[in-house]
Amino acid sequence: MQDTKALSNSVASERPAAMRCHLDLQASMLMVLFCLALGFQQVAIKIVATDISPLAQVALRSSLAALLVAALAHWQGIRLADMRAHWLPGLLVGLGFSAEFTFVAWGLNYTLASHMSVFLYTAPVFAALGLHWLVPGEQLTRRQWVGIGLAFGGMVFAMAPDTEIEHATDILRGDILGLLA
Repeated sequence: MQDTKALSNSVASERPAAMRCHLDLQASMLMVLFCLALGFQQVAIKIVATDISPLAQVALRSSLAALLVAALAHWQGIRLADMRAHWLPGLLVGLGFSAEFTFVAWGLNYTLASHMSVFLYTAPVFAALGLHWLVPGEQLTRRQWVGIGLAFGGMVFAMAPDTEIEHATDILRGDILGLLA
């Protein structure tokens, strides 16, 4: 048994690394469509905000998503007893998404949809910071810190509201909520 395991390990180490394949046109177009859908969600929320509050829209969308996830779990035969073993991580993730969506909905009352989209996609910056502080061996180098600082500073500079416009304070308030999201 050990000889077989040793042989399989040596064969695996001699194999060339898997080659990366380029995305074909269909995959590229699906990714563009996906990104457009993600970017359009803030615009859609803002368009109907006078009829349905952004928070109600987000709550409705999240409730529908929860029903779809429950239906998928049922369809795949996942029992409630199986889910109970992982309730705490699920609860924490759910609370995190709830906070994100609440900040988005609240922020869209004050800022532009384009600003909210940009601030939502600062998540990689915060992921890198979280890795640096929470995961041993994932510390950022000085060059990476400079890159993150330049990227974040450039974004803040590009998104800073013009102080001469009427609602500059509101836009700034919404931008901060988008950053929290």
